Amino acid sequence: MRLVRRPASHPPDQRHDSAVTYVAIGVVSAIVVKKRFYVQ
Repeated sequence: MRLVRRPASHPPDQRHDSAVTYVAIGVVSAIVVKKRFYVQ
């Protein structure tokens, strides 16, 4: 199991986008989990 973590594109000083970033990470992680389950 390898998790590829990419550095954030925007600087961390933008706290307004932090919520959107967390939501995006959650969606991507969910898609990855679904793909792993479907593959196996």
